[in-house]
Amino acid sequence: MGSALCINSHNKVTKTWPEHTRVTTYAVIIENPKPSARAVSTTVCLKGGISDGRLVRISLPTSHDTRPLSLTAGQVLLISTTIRPPYNFVADPTFDYATYLRRHGISGQAFCPAHSWQLLPESEADTLRNTLPLFTRLRLVALSLRDRLIDQYVDHVAGSGRSVITALTLGDTSEIDRPTRDAYSQTGASHVLSLSGLHLSILFGVAKLLVLDRCSRRTTRTASHLLAIAGLWAFALLAGLPVSLVRSTTMYSILCLADMSQRPNASFNSLATAAFFILLCAPMALFDVSFQLSFLSVAAILLILPLLTPEPSTWLTRLLTSFVTLPVVAQIVVAPLVAYYFQTVPLYFLMANLVAIPASTAILVLAIPFFIIPADPVQDCIGHAMGWTAEAMNAAMGAIASWPYAYLTFKPSTAGVVMAYATIVAATLWLVRRRRANAYLFIGCTTLAVCTELVMHSPLIIK
Repeated sequence: MGSALCINSHNKVTKTWPEHTRVTTYAVIIENPKPSARAVSTTVCLKGGISDGRLVRISLPTSHDTRPLSLTAGQVLLISTTIRPPYNFVADPTFDYATYLRRHGISGQAFCPAHSWQLLPESEADTLRNTLPLFTRLRLVALSLRDRLIDQYVDHVAGSGRSVITALTLGDTSEIDRPTRDAYSQTGASHVLSLSGLHLSILFGVAKLLVLDRCSRRTTRTASHLLAIAGLWAFALLAGLPVSLVRSTTMYSILCLADMSQRPNASFNSLATAAFFILLCAPMALFDVSFQLSFLSVAAILLILPLLTPEPSTWLTRLLTSFVTLPVVAQIVVAPLVAYYFQTVPLYFLMANLVAIPASTAILVLAIPFFIIPADPVQDCIGHAMGWTAEAMNAAMGAIASWPYAYLTFKPSTAGVVMAYATIVAATLWLVRRRRANAYLFIGCTTLAVCTELVMHSPLIIK
């Protein structure tokens, strides 16, 4: 079944476009355009003709002699250009951009000079937008709402921390500059910038404390849990439905249903259910980096973290132990994949997370009254606190990234990644049953992993 879904999904985006022939069609912008030095890039959904419903990545050049571009999601263009199948950039041969686009459902790329496109008036655009699938229309509404919320940050939050606040609370990372991204990546705190289970757990904890735990009657309890599930999915849609957030939203929805019916919740079953529904809707997500890292880290936390928590223990001991061991377990388990995809292995991740997690929690909690209380004095005060917290967190990540030996620059081979995970499995077996045979297995896998990299790959670089 999985193979059939993957093949069907691949066939949908494998389209032969007419060579050296202009395609004239309507194009609905379905994501906010991303500007660069020379062009503005965005994804459009083609409407009309045999290409109806196809997703294409287009680039609109920007220069001093062309019209200024102020395009937003939901607008409709009439384009007349040559569309090519996805291709890789010569400037970056290490990144398979063509495969990346196909896995995200994009079947073509096009370059649209100023004379090859025009913006349709809203009266005509409404008619075309109404022909889009329901989910796409909901996503456009969510993007429009997110833009209005971002405008509130622009009005009330000053300083360089606003881009990080927008990423933490609304899932928009487009304004984060390259030095900031590198600092978070090199310190092992980049997960803070991508909405995931960490952020959703904070919001769910606030909702549970203020509402869910206070509902004792069955009717109000059921209504509050259903409202919480709707709120979680509305937040996920507002953030653009990243894979990590869809996974955590599905798990928390199952948790709410179990709590509502007063039944125990099985975390591994919830994780498997989330993976099943994501792959059912988007089979190619299996090859997405965020899918692999998200599910792998959560599975490791559910399996390994209980083995490291001392028993019996008080709630304070469990809290402190989890606060230290959780990032360690997650970072160790995803380290082989992070090195394989991003060629970076942070060494001071524990120190970085001790700063980033409390700071991001404070920002996310402050964002709730910021949007709930639409009074300028209140928003100015809260915005100042959020901006100061974000700038302090940015400064801390930059300082940690500048320390000696902050990270390794290393790309393991595929065989090395396999042996690294064999070592992690052997270590887990030894934690579960501390037998001599399991210890020998762990030592053997570690030796094979090191020897594999010494034979197949160049030495690592420590910075």
